Amino acid sequence: MVKHNLLFEEMMLGKKQYGRVLIGCIFGKIALRSMIKDETPMQQNMPTVKGFGVTEETGNTPPDTATWAALVAEYGHITQPFFQHPFFGKITKEQGGRLVYKHIDHHLRQFGC
Repeated sequence: MVKHNLLFEEMMLGKKQYGRVLIGCIFGKIALRSMIKDETPMQQNMPTVKGFGVTEETGNTPPDTATWAALVAEYGHITQPFFQHPFFGKITKEQGGRLVYKHIDHHLRQFGC
């Protein structure tokens, strides 16, 4: 879960780029609006970005956890007006903030944190 979140934060912060997926071009904006419209937690078993699927053997948890925390702290210094997501496309800082919050919350709930 930590490694998966590292990859997600790197993508959202523009440190890694992933190509746009066709289905996202068609349904991405609608799905994003539906996902972030309220405080309802993200659904379980939703598909993930190709390349974000991580096995238990991947990663080194204590260093990865510190790196993840540092990446999350970077959101407080964001100057870019938008984020790029492979499924949702170009999203505003506000939309990105809600998405990041829900994504982290989803995985912390998943592991009872």
